[in-house]
Amino acid sequence: MSTTPTAVNPTTTILTPATPTRRARKNVLVPPSEVEGQKYFDRLLKYIAERKGKFVKDEDGVVSILLDRRAIPLSLAQENIATSGLMIDACGVSTMLVSARIAIQRLLVHAQRQASTIQSRSFSAVSTDGTRVYVPTAEGMVLQISADRIQAVSNIEKPGFRLDQASEGLCV
Repeated sequence: MSTTPTAVNPTTTILTPATPTRRARKNVLVPPSEVEGQKYFDRLLKYIAERKGKFVKDEDGVVSILLDRRAIPLSLAQENIATSGLMIDACGVSTMLVSARIAIQRLLVHAQRQASTIQSRSFSAVSTDGTRVYVPTAEGMVLQISADRIQAVSNIEKPGFRLDQASEGLCV
């Protein structure tokens, strides 16, 4: 029995995902909104990469993008102004479009798969061995405080987590 449909819906399009073989692409029919969603997703990834964004998970498993010195929590919720702003900045469209929501869904899946083992913490953190305390600075660095010294370290690379600045008044 053939898997090729005898009649093709004129509103469907063949999607060309990033890596499938040519034969696989010929047999995948998807709605136009999915094709448009893929285009928006590609634009989002390009926008994030150009700004050296990073995908991280917080203590609760919520995936965010670290972009332009701020954390953008990813979700499909219409109330998520940060994700809506990202979509407008990267693609010039709101999240009210079906294809934009598809792009965000694709971004959520991608982010979940790509999220580093870096965990996001609020205001301060303690090292796993309990010998160091980390406090964010207004400059985006982290003060690493131990019994014998205080030093500024990167806010992602060294401690294995990222500290969020609760507000400007709480940073040192």
